[in-house]
Amino acid sequence: MRYRLLLPLFGVLLFAFILLNIDVVETARILSEANVLLVSLAALTALVSVAIKSLKWKMVIGLYDKDYSLASAMKSWLMGFSLSMATPARLGDLSRAYYLKARIGLGKGLVTVVVDRAVDMSVLFLLALLGFLNLVSMLSQQQGLIMAVSALFALFLAAIYLSTRKRLAALILRPFIRLVPARHRGEVSSTFHDFYRSLGHVRSGKMTMEIAILLGVLAWLVTVLEYYFLALSLDLGISYLFLLSIMPVVVLLDMLPVSFSGIGTRDAALIFFFSLISIGKEYAVSFSILVFLFSYAFLGLIGAAFMLRERAASSN
Repeated sequence: MRYRLLLPLFGVLLFAFILLNIDVVETARILSEANVLLVSLAALTALVSVAIKSLKWKMVIGLYDKDYSLASAMKSWLMGFSLSMATPARLGDLSRAYYLKARIGLGKGLVTVVVDRAVDMSVLFLLALLGFLNLVSMLSQQQGLIMAVSALFALFLAAIYLSTRKRLAALILRPFIRLVPARHRGEVSSTFHDFYRSLGHVRSGKMTMEIAILLGVLAWLVTVLEYYFLALSLDLGISYLFLLSIMPVVVLLDMLPVSFSGIGTRDAALIFFFSLISIGKEYAVSFSILVFLFSYAFLGLIGAAFMLRERAASSN
């Protein structure tokens, strides 16, 4: 168990190794010469992406509470994202359910977050597969990567299906529930049953889910536009289509429980993909740092500010 807790440090060590093998001074120079206007435009685009993702989540919440506002969804999304930055595989994102507890209950709140994340992951896997097909000429010696992503996608779909089977989930979770203090087991059990009772609303909301998927695709297209502005700010000469082809894979690697916010894994992936079009390591790492600053730190700080304000309000 202790070794698992140390697993996310792999990304930090990998990032340190990368820094030891690049020209750090050159990387700093590249970053210092980034176009401020384009970087600012990327930051604005990141907020637009958050608004679309929050609207997507709001659509799912609407199956239980049609009065939940987009502003509240955005605030809760940002607070959950802030916590997800500090947790492997973005598990902190589940905290969004807590902000719905008073309105629809924790079980239904968890359903909305799990379904929302399932939509995101499905879109990412699909775009990753399409991206690899687009880059098949460049990856002619890397067919194993295509097979790996395909296998992970199949496992993801299997996990989604199995998670809807209540008896199987109860069997899998039983050893973990025993670790919960006795005074909280009743609440955990109630949340578990509420979760599976609430899944019926999702199955009946076919149109809602179709719209959510479309919003998921739109959110990703806008996110890639943010990456494109960051690439332009560094004068990388990368096309939007190239970024659309590689970034789904990069983001999937970010979600592996071996790093915090993709530190290390994202840098290594970008070094590999950029090498396919003869872009050096220093530019790849510079781009990765900008992605971290504006797709993670910038949004995480906004979420943290909301959390601090919530705590201050509740303590008064």
